[in-house]
Amino acid sequence: MSPESAPTAFAYDVFISYSPADADWVWEWLAPRLKNAGLRVCTDQESFDVGAPRLLNMESAVANSRHTLLVLTPAYLTSEWALYEQILAQSQDPIGQRRRTLPVLRQPCELPPRIAMLMSADLTGGVNEEREFARVLRTISTAQPALRPPSGQPAPAAAAEPPAAIRRAPPAFNTPSLRALLIAAFNDEEFGVFCFDHFPAVHDLFTTGMSRLDKAQRLIEYCVRHGQTEALLARVKEANRYQYDQFAGRLWTT
Repeated sequence: MSPESAPTAFAYDVFISYSPADADWVWEWLAPRLKNAGLRVCTDQESFDVGAPRLLNMESAVANSRHTLLVLTPAYLTSEWALYEQILAQSQDPIGQRRRTLPVLRQPCELPPRIAMLMSADLTGGVNEEREFARVLRTISTAQPALRPPSGQPAPAAAAEPPAAIRRAPPAFNTPSLRALLIAAFNDEEFGVFCFDHFPAVHDLFTTGMSRLDKAQRLIEYCVRHGQTEALLARVKEANRYQYDQFAGRLWTT
């Protein structure tokens, strides 16, 4: 992955861009499911700074989110605010190579070409809705593959064999999976004790009312910044071997 698409480069995994007309579905169905999957979700109601211009909040949300999810309905496509968010998201990744823009069809509507050119997920309530949502989660939670060359064209020549020291470099950590492991391995009280015992500097950052998801993100950011991610995994493995084994195959990306 390029530095721009690395999970640790963004404050959020996904920003939800939607029309106020679709707010009930977003808050009752979509956002809870994304959060329950261990994803860090950016929304206007929870993440926008009070007093800041709306345009600046939108720019910050798109820039600081690995993906922008478009909730596509007729109301969304006629919203000027939504149009601005679409343009911001697609300007970050014009041809969709890094999957920065994720179109999700909530209601049947005629899509403009700039969105229609991207593969969308169908969450209109059909029989395959759960399968379609699983596709969305898989895209957000995993590293993005490089685009294949057009049919009939040869694949790019393989790069020269890198030096042995580079070949042995460890893979990057999968931030969403690591965050989900922390949430699954500890309840609120256990997580506080775990951080107090092993990462007191992070425990000092916790505030009253802070969710376990936010605490997990603080811990991950601290460990990444200080090169202690492997130590974190070792501690979690000691504390809850069962949950560690459940996530072991998803904790790294190549």
